[in-house]
Amino acid sequence: MSINHIGYWSGVAAFTAAAAYGIVQILQVVGVLRFPADEILIYGTSLLHRRAIHSRDGGFSSSDCA
Repeated sequence: MSINHIGYWSGVAAFTAAAAYGIVQILQVVGVLRFPADEILIYGTSLLHRRAIHSRDGGFSSSDCA
């Protein structure tokens, strides 16, 4: 697998996670989502986005815990 292939799919994953976060955020503000689904979905998509962005270093690094 080439670095270009990995980079492409990492970009697709990051975009998908960011788009999902945006959609969930809009649904939360408009009032379509109710507790606890709103919090679960907003935090879940946020973690997916973070994972997609930081996938190069294996996900969460030790500096994230500080």
